[in-house]
Amino acid sequence: MWNLNLESAVNKTTKKLDEFISDFFEWVIINKLTKSPYELEKEIKNCSSKLCKVAQQNPTLRKFMIEFTKSKYKFEILYDYFYQVDKYDEILEQGTKSYSENLQFVKDCFDYFYSNLIENETFLIQYQPNSEMSIKNNFRNAVKSVYRVCPYCDLKEVVHSSDISIDHFLPKSKYPLLSINSTNLIVSCSGCNDRIKRASIYFPIFHPFKHRINENIDLKFNIYLPPYSIKLLPKTMGIVKEQVENYELLFNLNETYSERINILFYELQKLRGKVKKSYIKQRAGRNNKSLIKTLLTMEIEQAIEDKRLLKGKMQFSKLYLDFYNYLLEENILKKQVNYIYFNNRIQ
Repeated sequence: MWNLNLESAVNKTTKKLDEFISDFFEWVIINKLTKSPYELEKEIKNCSSKLCKVAQQNPTLRKFMIEFTKSKYKFEILYDYFYQVDKYDEILEQGTKSYSENLQFVKDCFDYFYSNLIENETFLIQYQPNSEMSIKNNFRNAVKSVYRVCPYCDLKEVVHSSDISIDHFLPKSKYPLLSINSTNLIVSCSGCNDRIKRASIYFPIFHPFKHRINENIDLKFNIYLPPYSIKLLPKTMGIVKEQVENYELLFNLNETYSERINILFYELQKLRGKVKKSYIKQRAGRNNKSLIKTLLTMEIEQAIEDKRLLKGKMQFSKLYLDFYNYLLEENILKKQVNYIYFNNRIQ
């Protein structure tokens, strides 16, 4: 949920993908539609570019290069690609459909690029030499150097390979041309991607690279009367309200957060325990609610400072920070002071 600045961390990896796509479309456009498949095969065989060296060893890539070159839609596809890259922010707001969504050979081609080609040894030799890891692994590691928790839910770590998934934010089934575009690739927890979001998308929508999601969402807590719950609410109306509602729907966050409410009960118990210990050290005797309130406020404010330093580095940061601020609301703080006063028998 925290705005992610990944440009410097992932640039070395992603520029290789951008270079490949540029090479691919340049070759497709330069070669004329009127050339026969045999002539195009010959062009690939006699070419010494990185792209052709990969294609010489890869019949599937050769097939797609020829198919794109011979397609009467190739200029429309190229325009569609640059539109999606340049107008990505507008798509997030308006949900502009992809021209290429209905072209099966485009889907097949770019799915092959992501699923197979960029992990191919010949591809790596040409586009990522002197690297011991695949592009996907390099991408995962670059992202982990910047943040360690899922940018979608902020609840699960993205440290171990078994817990990590690379999500196509705009689904590659609907936006195939963005299948290996770095802005569209999000390292997330496997729960958010593989089991909840999958190939869904709703517009307008927040994006972890583009928006400060946490600053537009308030968590509403119900911890006093069952059923206990946590709900996402927009801080403002208009498009932000729609973005928050769609974001919650996309990742099922009301239910996911509510399932963690016991964590907050445990945290509240710890806060009360710390206040009781501090009160006893003060030797203030009984009946001093004012001191209890002061000590509780100090504990909450210190907890806020501690957790603020761990945004994006420790799971549950958003949950804790919003909960602490909720506890500082005057009527909630008063309830907690009364609870400590009447239930802990501070003397």
